[in-house]
Amino acid sequence: MKSFTIQLGSGRGAGKIVTPRRAATRAKLVSATRELIAERGVAATSVEEISERAGFTRGAFYSNFDDIYDILTIVSAQEFAKLQEGLKEAWERVLAENPNNALSLSEIAEKLLAAIPLGKDFYLIQSELALLMVRKPELRQKLAVPRELFHQELGSFLELSLRALGLKLRGDRRAITETIVALLRHASEAALTSGRTENLIDPSEHARIIIPVLMEAVTEEARGHESK
Repeated sequence: MKSFTIQLGSGRGAGKIVTPRRAATRAKLVSATRELIAERGVAATSVEEISERAGFTRGAFYSNFDDIYDILTIVSAQEFAKLQEGLKEAWERVLAENPNNALSLSEIAEKLLAAIPLGKDFYLIQSELALLMVRKPELRQKLAVPRELFHQELGSFLELSLRALGLKLRGDRRAITETIVALLRHASEAALTSGRTENLIDPSEHARIIIPVLMEAVTEEARGHESK
């Protein structure tokens, strides 16, 4: 499972030589945006506030990004990249600890879920982006790019992981990945609104029960199956 990086062709920083100084400036602006969106939401965050939090002027912001929506796409991409990296590392540990396929699919699903770094900020940022796409349909295509790439990578990850276990997906891959993400989101929301967690969300209490059951239902043995 490879990590992805969003390359935006529309931003003002696109196409320019990325010097160490420019890269550092962009990183600070992205970090400041992430913090403010999680703290206040998109509607209450301005370019001026992002620039001030990062220690730059408005000119530095607009030298690198078209607008706040441009930088939001990168923030979203980084959040999804963290999820992917967590899954990748967890899967590598599963393979190392389970060389003879002694673990059941449910046990493996539990181990993977325990490693997914879902946090409060991730939930807040993705919720803000979802609301923004509903309120501003013209932004959907741009803001949905990181999520679409994550769904594609998650689907590939599932197929490769199951193949290593002698299994395959039974049903539409996209529908399955969307269901898994929706269940994780629900588990995160439940954990946050219950007041049981401070920052890092443990999706296990709900998701570790539901998702292994789902995976058992949507997989089957791959013997005799020819990959296309």
